[in-house]
Amino acid sequence: MAIQVLRVEHPGLRITAPTADLGRDAYKRPLFGERDEIVGLFSCRKDWRRKLNRDLQPYRGCPTEEKPETVFFVTNQQVTDTSKEQTKQEVCDRYQVRLEIVALDELDLALKSDALHRVAERELGVRPRQPRVLQPPAAFWDAPQMSLPGRDAPLVGRDNELGRLRTALAPAADSPRNQVVVVECPGGIGKTRLVVEAGRVSTTLIARTGTALSAATLVDVPVDMPSVIVVDDAHRSSDLSGLAAMVGDPRFAGVTVVLTVRPGLVEPTLRLAGLDHVEPTTITLSPLGRSEISAIVTAHGITDEAFHLHVIDIAVGNPLIAHTACEIAAQQGTYSWQDTTSVLRNLFKIRLSHIRADVHEHRVVAVALAVLAKVQNSDQIAALVGAVHGIPRDPHRLHEILMDLADAGIVDGPPFTLRPDALGPVIVADALADDRRVNVDLRRMLRLLGRDASWGAGAGEESDNLGLLGISRRSRGADGDPAGVHTTVLASQLGVLAQAAHLTGRDADLRMLSDAVLGLLSEQPDTTTWLDVLVLADAIGPYRAPLLGELRDELVRRWPPLPSENLWMEDPVAFYRLEVKRLLEQAAYLAQRVGRIDQRRAVNWIMECAWLAYPVISSVGLDSLRQAITSLISANLHTSDRTWDVVFGRRNEVLRSVLQWGKDHFAEFPTALGESERAARGRAETAHVVLAAVRPFLNVVLETHVVRTSQDPDICLIGQHVLPDDCRTVGQLDSAVAAVQQILDKINPALPEAQPVLREIAMLPRELRVESARGLIGTGSMPTYGVDALHSAADALAKAIAERWATLPLGVRHT
Repeated sequence: MAIQVLRVEHPGLRITAPTADLGRDAYKRPLFGERDEIVGLFSCRKDWRRKLNRDLQPYRGCPTEEKPETVFFVTNQQVTDTSKEQTKQEVCDRYQVRLEIVALDELDLALKSDALHRVAERELGVRPRQPRVLQPPAAFWDAPQMSLPGRDAPLVGRDNELGRLRTALAPAADSPRNQVVVVECPGGIGKTRLVVEAGRVSTTLIARTGTALSAATLVDVPVDMPSVIVVDDAHRSSDLSGLAAMVGDPRFAGVTVVLTVRPGLVEPTLRLAGLDHVEPTTITLSPLGRSEISAIVTAHGITDEAFHLHVIDIAVGNPLIAHTACEIAAQQGTYSWQDTTSVLRNLFKIRLSHIRADVHEHRVVAVALAVLAKVQNSDQIAALVGAVHGIPRDPHRLHEILMDLADAGIVDGPPFTLRPDALGPVIVADALADDRRVNVDLRRMLRLLGRDASWGAGAGEESDNLGLLGISRRSRGADGDPAGVHTTVLASQLGVLAQAAHLTGRDADLRMLSDAVLGLLSEQPDTTTWLDVLVLADAIGPYRAPLLGELRDELVRRWPPLPSENLWMEDPVAFYRLEVKRLLEQAAYLAQRVGRIDQRRAVNWIMECAWLAYPVISSVGLDSLRQAITSLISANLHTSDRTWDVVFGRRNEVLRSVLQWGKDHFAEFPTALGESERAARGRAETAHVVLAAVRPFLNVVLETHVVRTSQDPDICLIGQHVLPDDCRTVGQLDSAVAAVQQILDKINPALPEAQPVLREIAMLPRELRVESARGLIGTGSMPTYGVDALHSAADALAKAIAERWATLPLGVRHT
């Protein structure tokens, strides 16, 4: 029988005649050849190693040219992979012969193949074509559904768990073995791969996901010898009764049962298997850390730091996603966000296929969960009936669907969250697309989300006058208190919808989301309302930059905001100043986020905010403006800021926007601003705002920011690089100096309100010389050309001040 199996790959293999054994059981020799290409040795003995060494003795002193190319040793015993490798290495070292060991399980697997199953039926009288419940690892991995990216790659970051699992599976010489081991972790983390790797020290048989294991199906389990039976995703099996019978049978004392289980289902699974009386060894796998995912990317030969961070962010500890993204990048030579959406979409499709039912309802519930981000129970999903069409109304059915999604590795919980996070916008985008399988009513969705995220009078009322979110923000003096909003929750939900609309290019949906946020503004909003609006706008602005312009117009028209309710400060003026400062800081953060796609709108927005807030908090608010402008002209080395052309292009765009804003406001204030507010501001205030925005350009140092690394998400690396020694650096510095000179010409130095900006300008020459002597972070001192450029700018500013010396107030001259 073994000869018939081996002849599939070696057709010339023949059995040795009984009268001419010559120390071999089978051989393959070319016609008229002088030496054997293959020698076959067969053993039915338990001490097969002794038989092997005895049969190989003639080759110890044999010349190399007389030795066979390969020796096949066939045994009817179970042999582990580790034992095979050790024996092959020993034979190679001792006899200089290439050895291949064919064990009983390999012969058994081959006889059940399409090529040889009829041989087994004819010679052995068995029906190997019947489905096998337990399969060896080779057959398990060769199945089409197991052809996953990274299957053959080394395990990363699992040394500790692998060691613990091998210890649990190793035979104990002096004490009974623990026969039940549970490996607990979410789908896609690698629990099955880990178990198979650890089981190489013993004979391992695997039951696929969803396989029923009655006592009759366990006939393939070897008796009176150590072995490992792995039940993959045991919580999804309908019958595990055979395991209790096998564990209770003393003939199977050497068998260890390994159950891979989703978190939270260990006890129900053991109860189903009748093993609830057994104390199992439980090994819990956590998602891989950032450094482990980075190591996977590096193993694929990819060193780009931006790609490392992107894969870390989308994988969220899932090695399958990391391997998939790396294989796509390696095949294409390039990688984009469209590739990420494809990876996540395919992952979702594969996971859905694991659910043995019509998955339409599961797809619908997954879309609803993606929008909600996190739910505690099925009632929160049921609240979206009408917004996502097809959601079952029965809470029990909804709970079953959530559990099915959890079993398939799409959802974690409870509390239930979609995994990975980046999958949410992708499946919602598919629901918003024109050829969608799931129909989403965005208008109805916004009303339901607003009702769920608000409290107080008017929250969630059904009226067309309340805006798309259905939240009434009543002004002071109206009946009832204004409605409050859980802005953090609502912002995350609107962010998913905005990103999904952006992925599908649905500008009308993005416009609706913007209108929903703007609809929260009453005619006289207070500072709390404005803060809520800016937090929500931060979720939409990065995907729709025109929202900043609309917010700017609304802010000008409704300025100043009313003070919010003061519960903890005695001084109402100080409290109002603090609220306006917080408002300006949130506005600066929004400008930095939107500035990645539209620098002009970001500059106009933050300068307008700083200018409006100036009479309230004066120069205190200019720090937020300077920080925002500095962020807009800094470089992020993990994005497209790879060349000086890109860096200077952004800096020039920001500087032009700053100067244009100043030109417009020196010419005329916004007409929508009230008369009293227009009277509270003059050219001096405008000049101070423009000067604060120009100040970051009076430098030759470029700041670089790296927020998070492949090892730590909480690290921000700040670096400094001197702009190149060419005309662009000098030209930009000259433009900034010229802007300061224009500011001097625009203001009346005799006015008291002009003195703060004049003092700041008077100090600039000294500050520039101090900066030229200051060292750089990580790179040492300033290069000579940088020092010369700063000194030249300082001289030009000093000259401009000297030319106007006679008109400057005495206090400014002292400065």
